[in-house]
Amino acid sequence: MTELSPQFDEIKELTCSIVKHLEQDEFELVNELLDKRLVLLKALDKSLNTTKLDEALTHAYQQFLLDIQQQDNIQLEVLLAEKSKLMAQSLQQKKTKTAISAYTSVKHG
Repeated sequence: MTELSPQFDEIKELTCSIVKHLEQDEFELVNELLDKRLVLLKALDKSLNTTKLDEALTHAYQQFLLDIQQQDNIQLEVLLAEKSKLMAQSLQQKKTKTAISAYTSVKHG
């Protein structure tokens, strides 16, 4: 496990960084970090698949992946709520613009 710990740690750090940048609405940076994390996860998976895993390491890896998945699900829920809020605001703006246009055409009509 010790030789893989730096990979686990780097992926955890990236996950924390992703959360931080999501909270700051830095979505372009989040995409870059997600891509980097995916590359690291694939490399870690490849390393683990070429290594004879004992039960403890298998359990640790599974728990590690579940923790990442849980964190991602939380962030996904936050993003979906934000998306819904923005869509509602956009719809309200469209309704307002339509109402103003209708009023303007009646007033000048």
